[in-house]
Amino acid sequence: MRGSKKTTQLVVKDLADSVGLDFMYKDSLVCWSDHKTEEIACSDINITTQNKRIYAKNYITASDGIACDWLTKKIYWTDCGTANQKPSKIEVVALDTKYRTVVYWKDLDQIRDIAVDPTEGVMFWSDWGESPKIERGSMNGDSSLRKVIISEGLFWPNGITLDVHSKKVYWVDGKLKVLEVTDYNGLNRKKLAEKTGLSNPFAVSAAEDKIYWSDWTTFAIYFIDTKGINSSSQLIHFAGTAIFDVKVYEAKRQPYITTPCEKNNGGCSHLCLLSSGPEKYSCACPTGVKLINNTTCAADTEQFVLLVHWTEITKVSLDTPDFTNFELPLKGLEEAIGIDYDPVQQYFYWTDGRTKDIKKANLNGTKQEIVVSHDVAVPDGIAIDWLARNIYWSDTEANRIEMMRLNTTYRKTVIFDDLRKPRAVAVSPKHGWLFWSDWNEEKPKIERSELDGANRFVIVKTDISWPNGLALDIDNDKVYWGDAKTDKIEVINMNGKERKEILSDNLSHIFGLSLLGDYLYWADGQRRTLERINKQTAKERTIILDQQPDVMGVKAVTKKMNPITNACSIKNGNCEQFCIYKPENHSFCMCQIEYELDGNGRCIMSGAFLLLFSNSFIRKVSISNTLSSDVLPISKIKLISALDMDINNKRLYWADNKAKNIKRAFLNGSKIEDIVGFGILSPESLAIDWLASNLYWADAGTKRIEVTKLDGRYRRTLFWKNLTEPRNLILDPREGYMFWSDWKAGNGNIVKATMDGSNKDSIISSTGRVNGLTIDYGQRNLYWTLFENEISSIQMCDVNGQNRRKIISNNAFKPYSVAQNQDYIYWTDWNESSIMQANKYTGQNITKVYTQLEPISDVKIVDTVKQTGWNDCAFNNGGCKYLCLVRPGLQAHSTEVHCSCPTHYIMHNENCLPPQNYMLISQKNAVFRLTTNLDECPEVILPVPGFKLARAMEFDPISKYLYWIEGKDNISSIKRGSENESHKGKDNVSAIKRGSENESHSFVILSGNNSDKKRVHFYDMVLEPYSKLIFWSCSWTDSINITRVNGSNIGSIFTATNGEKPRNLALHPERGLLFWTDVGLKPGIIQSRLNGLRHSFISTDERIVDALTLDRELNWLFYSHSEKLFAHDLYENRTFSILAMNIRPMRLAVMESFLYWIDKDAHRIERVNKTTGDGRITILENALLLTDIIAVNRLDERVYRMHPCSLHNGNGNCTHICLRSIENPLKAECGCPSGMRLNFDNKTCSIPPPCGPEHMFCKSLTGECIPVKWKCDGHVDCPDGSDEEVCNECDKYSFSCNSGQCIKSIKVCDGNVECDDGSDEFFSTCNNHNHLKTEYNEDNPNTVVIFALVLIVTFVGIVFGILRCNGGFKRPTSNNVDDIAAMRALVPINPPQMTNNVITGVPYIMKNGGGSSSSYDLSRLTGASSSISVNIPLNPPPSPTTTHLQEEFCCDQYSLPPHPTPCSTAVCDESDVTSISSFRRMPDRNYYKYRSRNSKNYKSSSDYYEDETSHSLYKTDYDLPHQPPPTPRSNSSNTPSPSSSMYFSKSLPRPPPPSPTNY
Repeated sequence: MRGSKKTTQLVVKDLADSVGLDFMYKDSLVCWSDHKTEEIACSDINITTQNKRIYAKNYITASDGIACDWLTKKIYWTDCGTANQKPSKIEVVALDTKYRTVVYWKDLDQIRDIAVDPTEGVMFWSDWGESPKIERGSMNGDSSLRKVIISEGLFWPNGITLDVHSKKVYWVDGKLKVLEVTDYNGLNRKKLAEKTGLSNPFAVSAAEDKIYWSDWTTFAIYFIDTKGINSSSQLIHFAGTAIFDVKVYEAKRQPYITTPCEKNNGGCSHLCLLSSGPEKYSCACPTGVKLINNTTCAADTEQFVLLVHWTEITKVSLDTPDFTNFELPLKGLEEAIGIDYDPVQQYFYWTDGRTKDIKKANLNGTKQEIVVSHDVAVPDGIAIDWLARNIYWSDTEANRIEMMRLNTTYRKTVIFDDLRKPRAVAVSPKHGWLFWSDWNEEKPKIERSELDGANRFVIVKTDISWPNGLALDIDNDKVYWGDAKTDKIEVINMNGKERKEILSDNLSHIFGLSLLGDYLYWADGQRRTLERINKQTAKERTIILDQQPDVMGVKAVTKKMNPITNACSIKNGNCEQFCIYKPENHSFCMCQIEYELDGNGRCIMSGAFLLLFSNSFIRKVSISNTLSSDVLPISKIKLISALDMDINNKRLYWADNKAKNIKRAFLNGSKIEDIVGFGILSPESLAIDWLASNLYWADAGTKRIEVTKLDGRYRRTLFWKNLTEPRNLILDPREGYMFWSDWKAGNGNIVKATMDGSNKDSIISSTGRVNGLTIDYGQRNLYWTLFENEISSIQMCDVNGQNRRKIISNNAFKPYSVAQNQDYIYWTDWNESSIMQANKYTGQNITKVYTQLEPISDVKIVDTVKQTGWNDCAFNNGGCKYLCLVRPGLQAHSTEVHCSCPTHYIMHNENCLPPQNYMLISQKNAVFRLTTNLDECPEVILPVPGFKLARAMEFDPISKYLYWIEGKDNISSIKRGSENESHKGKDNVSAIKRGSENESHSFVILSGNNSDKKRVHFYDMVLEPYSKLIFWSCSWTDSINITRVNGSNIGSIFTATNGEKPRNLALHPERGLLFWTDVGLKPGIIQSRLNGLRHSFISTDERIVDALTLDRELNWLFYSHSEKLFAHDLYENRTFSILAMNIRPMRLAVMESFLYWIDKDAHRIERVNKTTGDGRITILENALLLTDIIAVNRLDERVYRMHPCSLHNGNGNCTHICLRSIENPLKAECGCPSGMRLNFDNKTCSIPPPCGPEHMFCKSLTGECIPVKWKCDGHVDCPDGSDEEVCNECDKYSFSCNSGQCIKSIKVCDGNVECDDGSDEFFSTCNNHNHLKTEYNEDNPNTVVIFALVLIVTFVGIVFGILRCNGGFKRPTSNNVDDIAAMRALVPINPPQMTNNVITGVPYIMKNGGGSSSSYDLSRLTGASSSISVNIPLNPPPSPTTTHLQEEFCCDQYSLPPHPTPCSTAVCDESDVTSISSFRRMPDRNYYKYRSRNSKNYKSSSDYYEDETSHSLYKTDYDLPHQPPPTPRSNSSNTPSPSSSMYFSKSLPRPPPPSPTNY
């Protein structure tokens, strides 16, 4: 803006976030800095249209002040950086060339404003950091000419301006509220104005004798005439908004003189900067470029560091001492980690663990592209072999090190075994060595191998923990590394000798490490620094950058090429794919895994090849060139027992007999996946139907043959009856047949069946122990190996079992597995330790084709010719939605489709429907489903991850979640899990868990590991499916508790008080009844409603009940004790015996017409007819570690929707427990857990105030306590009037509750709470009740005493009534506003909230005008403090680098907020606390009138209480301007300063910030 006091004119509009301001009068330019757009720009002041010209952009973090050099046409600006990353600096840019450089960067804290005098070559700036000051420096950045001219009597020095004629410096101080002046040397200091018109001065400008300034608080501009008669400040303009900068636009302020930079730019190649020294100017270079001589700059940066942050990569020049850090314009970085540089093409490469890829870009950040993105898990370290043009990287999730040819897609895994957490990788092309660090928790190490992964050698394995960065000194044969746990940098020779420590002082968490010349560079994640040290002397330690967040990899680079070469550096060593340089100066060619190397160095696609496996490895051997063999780079193999390959998708499938699972991976070892991870004991063989994309396997342990899709879906058991040890499974998908051998004791056989699981037939009997079995698809023959009577042989027959004969029968051979291809059979021979070959017809021409050093378990032939053909499932899955199983058709060599479902699922209208009624049975570490369908396998294991140590379980038929108690004898938990989940991470040792089919892992619902160290041991659990409540018993606290399925706690409904020990639970959700066994002093079964009330006792003859279950159809309760089964009819209230025959069931369940039980000792499950006890049979036997059995019955959706307590019906609008009404089953009633009572709304619960026997509580949500004598006295004392309700006197057969109810006297002190307030069970009530039950007896002397006491009490009551009616007793009243304020803070209108399972917010109100006289400590119940504190934000001084403050302050109408200041976090600090505990006074009746909902003064509790979303503590009408203050960086100084948080712990006023940002 410009103009007089009365007029203003808009000069530039549509600015984003402008702060600093200056001008060049002769050029008619007005210039400004913009925080949001990070730019320095100018515009012609005489042109009203948009004509902005940007002179500097990017890498400008927070420019508060700018100053124009009108003589050489440059702009200087301050950049106070940010608290977490960018350092403060002063920069300059030339308007004509836009060359830009840093002039000052050291010892700058919180620099604010800047002013220049080019006639003297001098500049000044203000700094309100830890040591506030005003400094002078030379405009060329000469450090020898820098000087602090003012350092005392400053607090927040803000704006600064110059009078270039009188050589004076003016500034304003926002804290001290002063305007001062001094000369250029800091002498003759004088105070010109203070306080008046200086509420918070911000910007300042001088024009001859008049000084103008802006005020942050008043939104106005003032001036003072230093030579005028009236020297007081005067208001000249009110802006109505914050003013960031002000300048007097006047020609006299910018006088012209000649400068040495006018002619030929002073002879400088780039920048000519004025100086206050005798030379008057000097040449400078763009940031990061060095001067070659006094006038000429280098063409570009020659040495620099590339520093990786998670979301950015920065470039730090080492050519200049300012170490300016430039962020490269890259995109898509999310978790960048490792980095390396290719000096040949001058690209840098980096890994990203979140995007799971490797990218590259040019040194200026352009030409960014993805190098590797598929089959990458978490890429970490990275290294470039610039001679052979290969890139290496480590994958910390796949635990492998891979390599790839640069600029191609050829790729290979070089290291895959004995790796746990490979981190950094480094390459020495000179030596032909690859180095890596391994974070293996058990065996951390640094290892070396040749560049193809051969000849591995551990060079460091002791005194090492978390080896991170690696750096190689190739010329001196040394390896440097940093250890993030031992906090050391060490060095060792490449041969593993002469280990030495370089540095161990003040290292916190070293990550990246790099070497350039004589210096080691590293990034420290905790210190947030980039540092270096001399590698030879371990001295010259320098912090290059500090306050760098998320620093990871480091690469120090020089553009000078290393002159070394090797055999691979020229024409790739004449190799088609990989050239691998070997030590001793030779090389060889290598192909990726799918190719084979021919004799000319060419890589050809593999045709037929052998797959050999043994225990923990798989080897690929070429048939045409047996010299070509590779161990497949597949990790995580423990004990492989079966193998097959899907050739079309290049995927291997294998069974692991130790891990008890089936996995798959690509041939190159990538994407290892679990296909089948549950219900496998001894998988001896597997086979792939390549046409239908199904996987079959035979399990000798479970004695089953099963099938699933290739990705593990739709698992189905095909054969489970009459199998002994099924092995050697093979398929003929083109014909629809399957074959396998079965090891039967002394009489093995070969079986043929159709692939849909039907038509099983033994085609070869009395075979003995068949080991290998294979099929010749062309000739329709079977081949197998046999070992019997110390003689081994290979035999054959046709696919129908005919024409059986021996092919190989020679004692010199011992064949084990067998395979066939073309005219040959191949077998593994245990005598020869080799792979043998012979003619498949005659057995002649036996040849040794491969000799291996390791024992081989099996051999497979992989040939694309084999997996061809057609069947009816090959196209569109045969039209099936789930499993397409092929079987022979009616015509020869034809097939037909059989659509099938997973086991226990039912096909209906082409859809597979889950079973409706079944049993779930848990073992210690497994859960399986049991049905009575005789046409299917009766039991199948369910793939529920994390299911272990199960003690009890429940199933929700609506959500399909399974819940279980997990735990040992001393600690337990409840968890949720489901089918089709994959579990990762460590399980909680103690938890209630939950899971579902659509989730990837189990969830802990409730953990037994409580932070408050309370003893919790889950014993049993039941689920209420309508309200989704879990009831569980605790054997340590002898209680029954309720938890929602989301894990939130409701509370306890029963806790032992007299030796009770609740254990087993049963639930009748339709009737809302809960049953539990009591094994305490009086054993039996207890029945109650779901809130634990209305107890009734079911006698068990004082015998301890072993198991308990409920039949919801018959309404019978089944239980067992004394080796007998009983039933209790809930309708007829009668008990009768079901079975009395030596049984000891540990769990019971009812399904359909049968009662099932687990016999733990006999390891079996039995059943009987549930009504007669007849038909006892064993359903499952030899089942070890059985723990629970439950029946799952379909819950009709209509029944669910009609139930008044279902979630569909909002849980009956109950906040805690929903009960089905006894009188009207379609109506809901609400209940509360123990220790809480139902509020007047009959929906919510609250903690009854500790009223005691002499008080009653009101039914309003606030729940006030009033003396009992105030009830029914004709005066409304409760806000809701509940003290005057139900005032009819109770008859002589009734008891009058303190709450006003009348209940039958026989219900008093019966152990069941009938009164709303529980007064029928008070100790005092029961004591008096039992005493008065004694009949009146004249002979009893106590009767006289009692009668006398009654007379006394009656007399006192009469006197009290008379005095009260006459006003003799006055209840204390108070109209004190402080009392009202206190009650607003103390009494919530809303119901109490649950916080960490502790109920808060219930007041205890006494009518004595003071504190409660009760000895009960409410804080013990609520967890609340005895006083209320309001936190005030702690605000260090301001600047334009912070974000906006919130519009609500942490204060109320009685404690106005201090002015906001520039704290970095703008949060309430513990050191600033305003206590309002003095307001905690209790109201009288007038208070209730005041806060009546009908009163116009009524305010809800949300007006005064902290809200969970807004975090606003109190409302206030007080308003202040909200300027965002700056964020000062942390400082290690212990002395409080204006920018430190310690400073404001003093009782000092806090003005608004002097420098706003993002206003």
